[in-house]
Amino acid sequence: MKKSVLVGILPKTHPDMIDKMKLFIINGKIIPKYDGTLIDTGLSPVTAYLMEDKKAKLTQLAEAENMTLPEWIEKQLDQILLSS
Repeated sequence: MKKSVLVGILPKTHPDMIDKMKLFIINGKIIPKYDGTLIDTGLSPVTAYLMEDKKAKLTQLAEAENMTLPEWIEKQLDQILLSS
C-alpha cells in the first residue's frame, strides 16, 4: 500500500477511528495532518529487471513455498540481511 491521506479524518472529528487504526496497524505510522490523517506505510518500492526465464524460475521457487513472488523475494532478502 502506498502512503495515503484520509482527507477530512481528523483526531478532533474521528478520534475512535484514528485510535483503532493506531491499535491495528502492523507497520508504519498514523500521522495527523492539517487536512486529514496520513497513513505512512514505511514501504519503499524496489524495481529489478530480469530475463523472463529467471523470473519464471523465481516464480516457481515462490510457488513451491506457497508464496507470491514479492513475499518470497522479501523472505530471501531478510535471510541475507540477517546473516550479514
